[in-house]
Amino acid sequence: MVARIRKLGAPRWSAWFLISLALSGTAVAVVAILAGRRVSRPMQEFSQAAGRLGRSEPIGEASERGPREVRKTGRAFNLFQERVDRNVRD
Repeated sequence: MVARIRKLGAPRWSAWFLISLALSGTAVAVVAILAGRRVSRPMQEFSQAAGRLGRSEPIGEASERGPREVRKTGRAFNLFQERVDRNVRD
C-alpha cells in the first residue's frame, strides 16, 4: 500500500498519515459500536419488559445498569411497575 502511494508521487509522510488516519478511524468506530451497545442493550430489555407488562405477564425488576440516564429510566420503570401492580391488586 505504501509503495503504491509513493508511485503516485505523494510525499513520503502522506503514506504514514493515511495509515494512522485509517487506524484512528477504526479505533473510533470500535469505541462507538461498544458505547452504542452499552446503551441499547438495557433499552431493549425495557422494551421487552414493557411488552410483557402490557400483556399482564409476570416480569422481574428491570435492570438499573448502564449510563446514568439508562439507570434513571430503569428506576422509573420499576417504580411504574410497582404502582401498576399495586393498583391492579387494590
